[in-house]
This record gives sequence, structure tokens and C-alpha cells, in this order.
Amino acid sequence: LCIQRFVTGRRHNVVFAAQAGRVVGAVEFRAVRTDRVDHTGYSTVVRSVRPTPSIQAASEVLLARLEYTGIGMLQFMLDEKTGEPSFLELNPRLGGTSGAAEACGLPICRLMLDLGLGRPVTTIVEPWRYPVGRKVVWTRGDLAGLAAEGFRGALTPAAALSWSVAALRDVFNPHHLTFDPRDLGPTVLSFVHPVLARLGLGADLFIDRSTRGALEKAGSSPVIRPRLGAREATPGRTARLAPVGAA
Repeated sequence: LCIQRFVTGRRHNVVFAAQAGRVVGAVEFRAVRTDRVDHTGYSTVVRSVRPTPSIQAASEVLLARLEYTGIGMLQFMLDEKTGEPSFLELNPRLGGTSGAAEACGLPICRLMLDLGLGRPVTTIVEPWRYPVGRKVVWTRGDLAGLAAEGFRGALTPAAALSWSVAALRDVFNPHHLTFDPRDLGPTVLSFVHPVLARLGLGADLFIDRSTRGALEKAGSSPVIRPRLGAREATPGRTARLAPVGAA
């Protein structure tokens, strides 16, 4: 049983890359809006903030003690009254806010590959330096959260109107988590996949011919087919996993 002191405040995410416990690059974000009216749930709007000294110090100590190599995301709650951080978790993976780190100039995907493959990593002179105040939005998650909270009766009419206006205004924000006009595939898939999942289908609609051939040689076909549920999987049969949507 894990019990944690109740903290009133907003969640702060630190997207980072580290090598042998040394921070290579990091960006701190504050959750401006989430898909739940009580500010829990997934972040749908984040804004880069100046590194909070206590959060920066805690992050560096933790990563140094772990001798951490790789990318990840640290999460803290920051008490609104005292400014004291409360540690939530360390996610040793790419999270939804990773796209926001890229928007702030931290090449987190390239660093993930370089660190994972043991390649030389370019040293960033000031690893905690980045544009402050950069807002990044996740429109699909924002609208889905608005609809879900409305259906469960968690929103007053005034709150629903305020959220709707904010979400529609943020459509025109220049930085999005899952939308890039140069590469529309992931955005299209994020809308198509929930429909396929409801139909019991899983597919990768944007796989190129060479990758498709490699998968078929390995005995795995990307062709759309009904997924096997956990109870249907039997020895000798593999349950297909559908692509994971954006977080």
C-alpha cells in the first residue's frame, strides 16, 4: 500500500535524456489542461516553463543515483502554496509530452536512438536551456476529454462552454503533439485506429512495401484481420496487438 500526502497544484513533466547519470538535455512542462476537469488524466495542453530549481535538483540527483542512460519523463506535483515538489513517477519511455520536447528543440527521438545504440551523443552545453512559454496542444485528446466529461455530467454548462472555446482556439496553435503538416500519417491513424478497434480490427495503414515484405518473411503479416482476445489465445496461436494510440 502506497500512501502519498495530498498536494494541490499542477503536474510538471520533465522530458529528459541522460547518459551514465548525467543529464544530456531536459525540458520542464506544466500541464495547462488535461482530459479530466479535475486536472488528472492525460495532459492535452502543456507549456514549457523555466526549470523549477527544486525539480531540476531532484531530477539530477535521481538520475545520477540510478546511473541512468536513455530517455524518459519525470513527473512531479508542484504545491501551489509552498512551491514544494512532490515526486510522482519516472517513465523510462517516450510519452505524449515527448513531442512537446521536440517542439522546444530537444531532439529526444534522435537521442533515444543514439543512447540505445551506444553512439556518441553530442554534448549540450546548457542541457536545461530551451524556449520558455511554448505551448503544445493535443486537440484530439482535448475534444475527446471534453466529450467524455460532458457525458458523465462532470461539467457545468459554463465550464463546458469555456473548455470548448479554449479547445477550438488551440486548434490554431502552431505546435501540436500529433499533427505535423509534413507528415499526416500519424494524425490520420490516430483518428482511424479507434474506429478499427471498435470493429475488432488492428492494422498499420502506413507501412511501406519493404517493411511489409520483411514482416511477411518473419511470419507476421500486417494485413487487417480480427484480433484475438486474451481468452481466445491458445498455445501455438499469437494474439495480435493493435497499434497504441497517442498519449
